[in-house]
Amino acid sequence: MARNFAHWNLRYIKNRLAVLIYEKKNPSLPWLTKESIVFLENYLTSEHTGLELGSGRSTIWFAKKVNYLISIEHDNDWYEHVCNMIKEQKLSNKIDYRSCADLEHYAAQVTALDDDSLNFCLVDGKVRDLCSVNVIPKIKNGGLLVIDNINWFLPNKSYSPNSLRDVDGFKTDAWRFFAEEVKTWQCFWTSNGVSDTAIWVKPISYARTD
Repeated sequence: MARNFAHWNLRYIKNRLAVLIYEKKNPSLPWLTKESIVFLENYLTSEHTGLELGSGRSTIWFAKKVNYLISIEHDNDWYEHVCNMIKEQKLSNKIDYRSCADLEHYAAQVTALDDDSLNFCLVDGKVRDLCSVNVIPKIKNGGLLVIDNINWFLPNKSYSPNSLRDVDGFKTDAWRFFAEEVKTWQCFWTSNGVSDTAIWVKPISYARTD
Protein backbone atom coordinates (compact mmCIF):
# COMPACT_ATOMS: atom_id res chain seq x y z
CA MET A 1 0.00 0.00 0.00
CA ALA A 2 1.41 3.39 -1.00
CA ARG A 3 2.07 5.83 1.81
CA ASN A 4 0.04 9.03 1.93
CA PHE A 5 2.23 12.14 2.03
CA ALA A 6 -0.59 14.67 1.68
CA HIS A 7 0.08 16.01 5.18
CA TRP A 8 3.79 16.66 4.48
CA ASN A 9 3.86 20.45 4.47
CA LEU A 10 6.39 22.81 6.06
CA ARG A 11 4.49 22.99 9.34
CA TYR A 12 4.27 19.21 9.64
CA ILE A 13 7.96 18.72 8.80
CA LYS A 14 8.93 21.27 11.47
CA ASN A 15 6.66 19.60 14.04
CA ARG A 16 7.91 16.13 13.19
CA LEU A 17 11.55 17.16 13.53
CA ALA A 18 10.78 18.70 16.92
CA VAL A 19 9.13 15.47 18.07
CA LEU A 20 12.04 13.34 16.83
CA ILE A 21 14.55 15.53 18.65
CA TYR A 22 12.48 15.46 21.85
CA GLU A 23 12.14 11.67 21.75
CA LYS A 24 15.86 11.27 21.03
CA LYS A 25 16.72 13.39 24.06
CA ASN A 26 14.19 11.57 26.27
CA PRO A 27 14.43 7.85 25.39
CA SER A 28 12.71 6.70 28.58
CA LEU A 29 9.57 8.82 28.22
CA PRO A 30 6.28 7.45 26.84
CA TRP A 31 5.35 8.11 23.22
CA LEU A 32 2.81 10.76 24.19
CA THR A 33 2.78 14.51 23.70
CA LYS A 34 5.19 16.49 25.84
CA GLU A 35 2.35 18.41 27.48
CA SER A 36 0.50 15.24 28.46
CA ILE A 37 3.67 13.77 29.99
CA VAL A 38 4.14 16.90 32.12
CA PHE A 39 0.50 16.66 33.20
CA LEU A 40 0.95 13.02 34.24
CA GLU A 41 4.22 13.72 36.05
CA ASN A 42 2.42 16.28 38.19
CA TYR A 43 -0.50 13.95 38.88
CA LEU A 44 0.93 10.48 39.51
CA THR A 45 1.93 9.36 43.00
CA SER A 46 3.46 6.24 44.53
CA GLU A 47 0.04 5.31 45.93
CA HIS A 48 -1.72 5.10 42.56
CA THR A 49 -2.99 2.06 40.70
CA GLY A 50 -3.33 2.30 36.94
CA LEU A 51 -4.19 0.48 33.74
CA GLU A 52 -2.61 0.79 30.32
CA LEU A 53 -3.92 -0.75 27.12
CA GLY A 54 -0.96 -1.08 24.81
CA SER A 55 2.51 -1.37 26.34
CA GLY A 56 6.05 -0.14 25.75
CA ARG A 57 8.17 2.63 27.22
CA SER A 58 5.12 3.86 29.10
CA THR A 59 4.97 0.56 31.00
CA ILE A 60 8.35 1.11 32.62
CA TRP A 61 7.73 4.82 33.11
CA PHE A 62 4.40 4.30 34.89
CA ALA A 63 5.66 1.40 37.01
CA LYS A 64 8.49 3.51 38.40
CA LYS A 65 6.05 6.22 39.48
CA VAL A 66 3.04 4.35 40.85
CA ASN A 67 2.23 1.56 43.28
CA TYR A 68 0.81 -0.94 40.79
CA LEU A 69 0.15 -1.15 37.06
CA ILE A 70 -2.01 -3.49 34.99
CA SER A 71 -0.85 -3.59 31.37
CA ILE A 72 -2.57 -5.42 28.50
CA GLU A 73 -0.81 -6.10 25.20
CA HIS A 74 -2.25 -7.74 22.06
CA ASP A 75 0.99 -8.39 20.12
CA ASN A 76 2.80 -11.50 21.36
CA ASP A 77 6.22 -10.54 19.97
CA TRP A 78 6.03 -7.07 21.50
CA TYR A 79 4.80 -8.61 24.75
CA GLU A 80 7.97 -10.70 24.99
CA HIS A 81 10.10 -7.64 24.26
CA VAL A 82 8.45 -5.61 27.01
CA CYS A 83 8.65 -8.59 29.39
CA ASN A 84 12.41 -8.42 29.04
CA MET A 85 12.36 -4.68 29.71
CA ILE A 86 10.34 -5.27 32.88
CA LYS A 87 12.75 -7.95 34.10
CA GLU A 88 15.80 -5.80 33.35
CA GLN A 89 14.29 -2.97 35.39
CA LYS A 90 13.30 -5.39 38.21
CA LEU A 91 9.68 -4.20 38.11
CA SER A 92 7.87 -7.55 37.85
CA ASN A 93 6.41 -7.16 41.35
CA LYS A 94 4.73 -3.88 40.38
CA ILE A 95 3.20 -4.89 37.05
CA ASP A 96 0.44 -7.32 36.14
CA TYR A 97 1.44 -7.72 32.49
CA ARG A 98 -1.03 -9.62 30.32
CA SER A 99 -0.83 -10.91 26.75
CA CYS A 100 -4.19 -10.97 24.99
CA ALA A 101 -4.35 -11.40 21.22
CA ASP A 102 -8.11 -12.01 21.14
CA LEU A 103 -9.61 -8.53 20.80
CA GLU A 104 -12.98 -9.43 22.28
CA HIS A 105 -11.24 -10.80 25.35
CA TYR A 106 -8.91 -7.79 25.30
CA ALA A 107 -11.80 -5.37 25.81
CA ALA A 108 -13.52 -7.73 28.25
CA GLN A 109 -10.51 -7.64 30.57
CA VAL A 110 -11.32 -4.01 31.23
CA THR A 111 -14.91 -4.85 32.09
CA ALA A 112 -13.71 -7.48 34.57
CA LEU A 113 -11.88 -4.93 36.71
CA ASP A 114 -13.52 -3.61 39.88
CA ASP A 115 -15.40 -0.34 39.62
CA ASP A 116 -13.63 2.68 41.13
CA SER A 117 -10.34 0.77 41.29
CA LEU A 118 -8.10 2.88 39.04
CA ASN A 119 -6.47 6.25 39.51
CA PHE A 120 -5.67 6.44 35.81
CA CYS A 121 -5.92 4.60 32.52
CA LEU A 122 -3.95 5.04 29.30
CA VAL A 123 -5.75 3.82 26.18
CA ASP A 124 -3.12 3.32 23.48
CA GLY A 125 -3.80 -0.14 22.08
CA LYS A 126 -6.48 -2.02 20.16
CA VAL A 127 -10.29 -1.52 20.17
CA ARG A 128 -9.78 1.85 21.80
CA ASP A 129 -13.43 2.80 21.51
CA LEU A 130 -14.70 -0.20 23.48
CA CYS A 131 -11.89 0.03 26.01
CA SER A 132 -12.52 3.73 26.56
CA VAL A 133 -16.21 3.11 27.20
CA ASN A 134 -15.59 0.05 29.38
CA VAL A 135 -13.05 1.77 31.61
CA ILE A 136 -15.23 4.74 32.59
CA PRO A 137 -16.75 3.09 35.70
CA LYS A 138 -13.38 1.60 36.66
CA ILE A 139 -11.76 5.02 37.17
CA LYS A 140 -12.09 6.63 40.57
CA ASN A 141 -13.72 10.03 40.83
CA GLY A 142 -10.92 12.53 40.33
CA GLY A 143 -8.95 10.01 38.25
CA LEU A 144 -7.61 10.35 34.72
CA LEU A 145 -8.48 8.79 31.39
CA VAL A 146 -5.71 9.31 28.83
CA ILE A 147 -6.29 8.47 25.15
CA ASP A 148 -3.48 8.70 22.62
CA ASN A 149 -4.09 9.59 18.96
CA ILE A 150 -7.48 10.90 19.99
CA ASN A 151 -7.61 13.05 16.85
CA TRP A 152 -8.21 9.85 14.84
CA PHE A 153 -11.45 9.12 16.67
CA LEU A 154 -13.31 12.29 17.71
CA PRO A 155 -14.02 15.36 15.54
CA ASN A 156 -11.44 18.06 16.23
CA LYS A 157 -9.49 20.98 14.77
CA SER A 158 -5.99 19.50 15.15
CA TYR A 159 -3.31 19.93 12.48
CA SER A 160 -2.02 16.40 13.15
CA PRO A 161 -2.35 13.93 10.24
CA ASN A 162 -5.55 11.89 9.85
CA SER A 163 -7.52 14.16 12.18
CA LEU A 164 -11.30 13.92 11.94
CA ARG A 165 -13.39 17.02 11.27
CA ASP A 166 -16.99 17.80 12.21
CA VAL A 167 -18.10 16.73 8.75
CA ASP A 168 -16.48 13.32 9.33
CA GLY A 169 -18.30 12.68 12.58
CA PHE A 170 -17.15 10.11 15.11
CA LYS A 171 -15.01 7.17 14.05
CA THR A 172 -17.54 4.69 15.47
CA ASP A 173 -20.83 4.74 17.34
CA ALA A 174 -18.92 3.68 20.45
CA TRP A 175 -16.84 6.85 20.22
CA ARG A 176 -20.05 8.88 19.96
CA PHE A 177 -21.32 7.16 23.11
CA PHE A 178 -17.99 7.80 24.84
CA ALA A 179 -18.11 11.51 24.04
CA GLU A 180 -21.59 11.74 25.53
CA GLU A 181 -20.48 9.91 28.70
CA VAL A 182 -17.52 12.21 29.37
CA LYS A 183 -19.08 15.51 28.29
CA THR A 184 -19.08 16.77 31.91
CA TRP A 185 -15.44 15.78 32.49
CA GLN A 186 -12.69 18.36 32.25
CA CYS A 187 -10.62 17.64 29.14
CA PHE A 188 -7.05 18.64 28.34
CA TRP A 189 -6.46 18.08 24.62
CA THR A 190 -2.78 18.31 23.68
CA SER A 191 -1.09 18.20 20.29
CA ASN A 192 2.43 18.42 18.92
CA GLY A 193 1.29 18.64 15.31
CA VAL A 194 2.17 15.00 14.71
CA SER A 195 -0.12 13.26 17.18
CA ASP A 196 -2.64 14.26 19.85
CA THR A 197 -3.14 13.01 23.40
CA ALA A 198 -6.25 13.91 25.40
CA ILE A 199 -6.65 13.65 29.16
CA TRP A 200 -10.07 13.58 30.80
CA VAL A 201 -10.46 14.19 34.53
CA LYS A 202 -13.38 12.33 36.08
CA PRO A 203 -15.42 14.73 38.23
CA ILE A 204 -15.24 14.23 41.98
CA SER A 205 -19.05 14.10 42.08
CA TYR A 206 -19.46 12.00 38.92
CA ALA A 207 -22.39 9.58 38.85
CA ARG A 208 -22.90 7.51 35.71
CA THR A 209 -26.42 7.15 34.34
CA ASP A 210 -27.03 3.73 32.73
